[in-house]
Amino acid sequence: MGAPSWRPYRWGPTMADLPDEEQLLRHFEWNRELLREIAAMFVSDAPGMMRDVSGAVDHGDAPLLRQAAHKLKGSVANFRAQAAVEAALRLERMGASGDLMGAREACRALEVEVMRLRERLGEMCVTPERGTAGGAEEDRG
Repeated sequence: MGAPSWRPYRWGPTMADLPDEEQLLRHFEWNRELLREIAAMFVSDAPGMMRDVSGAVDHGDAPLLRQAAHKLKGSVANFRAQAAVEAALRLERMGASGDLMGAREACRALEVEVMRLRERLGEMCVTPERGTAGGAEEDRG
């Protein structure tokens, strides 16, 4: 028996491959308030964007899948979440080509990555007990 010709999604990643708060602050030019605002929008909007992607997969709508995956890819790219970007790009390419073979598995992989990113952003950016954005300058040292 030979090895399968496809590569299954690698389940069980850790949060270590997601950017940490300092990396994101650097990406947002140390503007903690902007980071929190964009993170809060993502945490709020991601479930709807994910529904658009999975709905397109469920209905076999390749053009809609390309559009929905592209939109979600742009959102996760704001946070340098490479695994989520790659998962969304895979679906975007499937939609562009019209070949949705494997789209359900790819959609599940994207769901996992989006959930991980939402958890990370929720932990570090949108919790009410965090300080105000004014401390970002002092945090750099």
